[in-house]
Amino acid sequence: MMSSAQEDLVPKKKSTSVVWDDFGYRKDDVSQSQELCPGLVYGDNEVCCDTQQLRTLKNNIQLPLQYLSRCPACFFNFMTLFCELTCSPRQSDFVNSTKFTEFNKTESNVDEVSYYITQTFANAMYNACKDVQAPSTNIKALSLLCGRDASECTPNNWIQYLFDIHNGQVPFAIDPQFSDVPTAGMTPMNNVTFNCTQSLEDGSGPCSCQDCTGACGPTPVAPPILPPWTILGQDAMTVIMWCSYVGFLIVFFGVVLAAWCYSSPMALDDTSTLHDPCMGTFGGPVFPWLALGGYEGTDYNNATALVITFPVTNYLNDTEKLGKALAWEKVFIDFVKNYDNPNLTISFSSERSIEDEIDRESDSDVTTIVISYVIMFVYISLALGHINSFRTLLVDSKISLGIAGILIVLSSVACSLGIFSYVGIPLTLIVIEVIPFLVLAVGVDNIFIIVQTYQRDERMPEEELHQQIGRILGEVAPSMFLSSLSETVAFFLGALSSMPAVRTFSLFAGLAVFIDFLLQISCFVSLLGLDIKRQEVAVFVGMLSFSIAVVNKVEIGLDQRLSMPDDSYVLDYFGNLSEYLHTGAPVYFVVEDGHDYKTSEGQNAVCGGVGCNNNSLVQQIYTASLLNNYTKISNVPSSWLDDYFDWVKPQSSCCRYFNTTGAFCNASVEDKTCVHCRHMTPSGKQRPHGTEFMHFLPMFLSDNPNIKCGKGGHAAYSTAVDLKENYTDVGATYFMSYHTILKTSSDFIDALKMARELTDNITQAIGPQNKTYSVFPYSVFYVFYEQYLTIIYDTAFNLGVSLAAIFVVSTVLLGFELWSAVLVSFTIAMILVNMFGVMWLWDISLNAVSLVNLVMCCGISVEFCSHIVRAFSVSTRSSRAERAEEALAHMGSSVFSGITLTKFGGILILALSKSQIFQIFYFRMYLSIVLLGAAHGLIFLPVLLSYAGPSVNKAKVMAAHDRLVGTERERLIY
Repeated sequence: MMSSAQEDLVPKKKSTSVVWDDFGYRKDDVSQSQELCPGLVYGDNEVCCDTQQLRTLKNNIQLPLQYLSRCPACFFNFMTLFCELTCSPRQSDFVNSTKFTEFNKTESNVDEVSYYITQTFANAMYNACKDVQAPSTNIKALSLLCGRDASECTPNNWIQYLFDIHNGQVPFAIDPQFSDVPTAGMTPMNNVTFNCTQSLEDGSGPCSCQDCTGACGPTPVAPPILPPWTILGQDAMTVIMWCSYVGFLIVFFGVVLAAWCYSSPMALDDTSTLHDPCMGTFGGPVFPWLALGGYEGTDYNNATALVITFPVTNYLNDTEKLGKALAWEKVFIDFVKNYDNPNLTISFSSERSIEDEIDRESDSDVTTIVISYVIMFVYISLALGHINSFRTLLVDSKISLGIAGILIVLSSVACSLGIFSYVGIPLTLIVIEVIPFLVLAVGVDNIFIIVQTYQRDERMPEEELHQQIGRILGEVAPSMFLSSLSETVAFFLGALSSMPAVRTFSLFAGLAVFIDFLLQISCFVSLLGLDIKRQEVAVFVGMLSFSIAVVNKVEIGLDQRLSMPDDSYVLDYFGNLSEYLHTGAPVYFVVEDGHDYKTSEGQNAVCGGVGCNNNSLVQQIYTASLLNNYTKISNVPSSWLDDYFDWVKPQSSCCRYFNTTGAFCNASVEDKTCVHCRHMTPSGKQRPHGTEFMHFLPMFLSDNPNIKCGKGGHAAYSTAVDLKENYTDVGATYFMSYHTILKTSSDFIDALKMARELTDNITQAIGPQNKTYSVFPYSVFYVFYEQYLTIIYDTAFNLGVSLAAIFVVSTVLLGFELWSAVLVSFTIAMILVNMFGVMWLWDISLNAVSLVNLVMCCGISVEFCSHIVRAFSVSTRSSRAERAEEALAHMGSSVFSGITLTKFGGILILALSKSQIFQIFYFRMYLSIVLLGAAHGLIFLPVLLSYAGPSVNKAKVMAAHDRLVGTERERLIY
């Protein structure tokens, strides 16, 4: 005697319990046999099973049906394997009972049977199914049905797993035997099979490319990587700049020698025994490559890391609910921070972590910034005065002027922040931390010029104090106005940038500099001259050549770890993320509202199953995943549309409703009033369209997956589909995949760039000619790296506009001395190019922070150059060398003490900051800006002027002669 479960599946030889219509059986019984075993047709129309066995078989194959039926040939072959075992009238040829247990004296229970199958059939079944995808899981279906990863699944171990007593799907052990020739007196089953590229006799088409590699044609090949530009095996830029530099030296020294001879100028899986499937208790899969880390290949048992993700619902316009989500994340962070287990090392992060840590970093650096300002204040107070002895320190030092200078800077910054805040322009961290340093650099320079000019001047006979101040301002104010207006215009033009950080910085900085100038010309007067030695121009040309050679080698991007404090827990999270994980961040391909999913054309443009377009959305993403090293897409997408089609099939037990109320009936519910959504009719086997499509879609999105129906869409797709107009239409939707492992900024930028390129192609393929919607990608890191897609253009544009503005303003305010403006702009351009060389040498990447610093460098460089050039242009000495010497003596000291030394003291303190971003992008870049600006403004520019400066203006010579003849300053003419 056998149990009911055994009796349901064990073969009943030559029984005629179920026959076709001609024998008078009920229509639903015949339909059931045709539905499950369409290939089960024999000459005498006899089969060896009854209705109950067919129902048991149908219940047992629900999970494979949901995943394999998307490829008709695969599912036909799969069902042939089970239908022949259950119902074939030739069972005695290939099925043999091998183990029994005695039930009574006359009857026994069957404990094990041997099922003889040809290797040819096994191979054909496997080959037809090996590429079939499980859309909701982004993996192949065999990973769920083979007891191991699909890459380790073979024809034999797949069938062995299907018949393993331990998998819970068979009532007793079935031992498959594989042989292409008769063996042990048995003739192996070798029914007809279909290749996945073939159509079935019932009219079903070939499997899609996504489910059948053979249907795809040639494998796509990534475009070749362009080889580096080389000359004689060396980097071309390096070779060109070396040759240019050597050529310059030859020409330069030739010209110098000739000039000397002429005028003598100044020198210059699961691998356990049972092969348990990776299925969670909820009925859906749990993937080892996503949940585990720190393993080699597919050796999941040796994993050393576990990934746990807690999805938190986000709210766009609901402040109250968003506050609750943020509060939950805060409690979560506090809990994990304080959790202590000696056996666990926990790395964690939440969506608010980066923002929280940046805020904490900013708070921690307040002390550093204050100390920096104090040092600069002390220096200003001491440098502005003439200290004769320690006893008169408080008298000689200009503490009041130092305080006034600091207050002017703070006032101008406060005015700028207040004005733009009033009109609704938001502040950024860069504005608060950078602009005070910028305005202090510009403002202190002008303060030193005014104060030290007053200290050096001698009051003329019968001249009042206010007259003396007016005369001094007449001498120095034009150069101050030139530099300040140039910087203001340059910064305001920087607001044309499309990058919010640069635009905001430029607006605040431009207004702050201009207000600072207005406050200065009403408060201070001074002058001090200091002669600065000049060095050979060749040194600077060499620096320029080197910088040009490496400018294209500067890295683009910003490592997020640099924005964290040294002691941040997020650093551990980032490190372990790169070391242990095997999968990158999820990427969502969003289809905007407007696509029609209710028509065949609209469905074929998106889906990836049978009948879908070869260039559909899902198919294009699948093709991109085949080139994951190039596209950075690692998996096929999870497609709610394909899973919905599988879920709603009449063969599946997923889509049911109560025939009394019409409400949805989950597959796990045992109720006779639950009926299938669609009938096994020709139209019922087709995809739903129109109102029928929308009628069952809300049910699919509300269905939780379970062991009887793993295709329920609530877990995977409840947020992926926007139902609108009272569930009568589909709005925006998304299809999720994963990026590959991304470690460096260039990896993240390439991933974003390739995803954008892919969605552009998809938009062209699926959209109508007059489309008003598009497809775009989104991943959590895109918000950080989108700026780098245009960073090169933005850098060239902002710096180019700034230089152009400086050139125009300098031309106008220098009395249309075009050549003087050219020299100012050229020197500033050299400083900028040399900054790129420093960035390459010092591992400073190009990003929004460094671009802001470069724009600031452009403005500060005006301070180093414009005063010297104007002093040169107004000098009335006879030769260029004498005029350059006079300009350096009169203005060089103010520039050197007013900006170089002032900034230098404050910058050094930045090296002590705990923040890596302060150390790299502020300390290193600020130090480079000051040193390069001082070197070019006080050394290179005077030498350049002594050789190539504009000729003396005769009108200025005559005016100076008439004004100074007969006074004590007459000696200054000669």
